[in-house]
Amino acid sequence: MRKIVIALFSALCLNLSAQGISKVVVLPDNTQVMSTTMCRYAKANGLFGKSHKIGMSHITFSTRETTFAIILPLVGDHYLTMPAGKRAYITQANGNTMTLENVHNVYRENNNRSLDDKYTAYPEYAVTPEQIKTLTASEVIAIKLETDIPGEFMEINREDYQKEWLFNKYLQQCYNVLMWKLSELRQGY
Repeated sequence: MRKIVIALFSALCLNLSAQGISKVVVLPDNTQVMSTTMCRYAKANGLFGKSHKIGMSHITFSTRETTFAIILPLVGDHYLTMPAGKRAYITQANGNTMTLENVHNVYRENNNRSLDDKYTAYPEYAVTPEQIKTLTASEVIAIKLETDIPGEFMEINREDYQKEWLFNKYLQQCYNVLMWKLSELRQGY
């Protein structure tokens, strides 16, 4: 019984930790980026089955323009570069497909290398609050991401992740966390 309680407590702590702000960065051009922690939204069957994460950021450019961005980490066997303007095509169960653009250049030095020689890049796709509302209104069933190689795409399909597929839930959760933090900042907390 004790092990079950510990396991449930650990799972609860992991879920709660996924609901916060992971960092606030000010870039050399005075662009400010506030990012949420990453949440796993997709998991394939099996202990070592593939998984995917999502996060969001709120970007205030040096021009004072702002945007939200969906962070969709790409994992590969080599360093990945992702020029600004590369697209993500997000397909919903209702048949709609939304196109979003990467907002910044991801260079080789921006990749995180893991112990198993996998490289992770973090492109951020600009999205408006209206687009987030549209995306959460109908289940997202497929994501197609342009890679650094012309004509090559990384595809993530709901049908390949039978154990877990919670894209819409975590997109909404990340957005809510950013809105909460932004309202706190406006109130001067």
